Amino acid sequence: MDKKDFIESIKLANEKRGFSSEIEASLKSYEGLKMQFDLEFISSTKTFGSQYGSSYEGGYSVSCKDLDSGFEMVVVFGPNDNQKIESLSAGGEINEEVE
Repeated sequence: MDKKDFIESIKLANEKRGFSSEIEASLKSYEGLKMQFDLEFISSTKTFGSQYGSSYEGGYSVSCKDLDSGFEMVVVFGPNDNQKIESLSAGGEINEEVE
């Protein structure tokens, strides 16, 4: 499994628009897998609550685009990365390992 397979699986899940349990099951094999992405920053919003786990609370949810495929996604960052995220502007690029 590589990044290309992951992106294709996400696109397929999005196209099928199945039940969240079906989508979750189809993406289960990627859980815990870490992949390197070159990303173009689009925008960010503060992450509140523990929807993604307590380690992300007070961090940012970042809308970005994978530079290799053009696929748009949201990547969640913990508060330790706030300074890095706050320094970005639209079109800025970051290289990030995403889980």
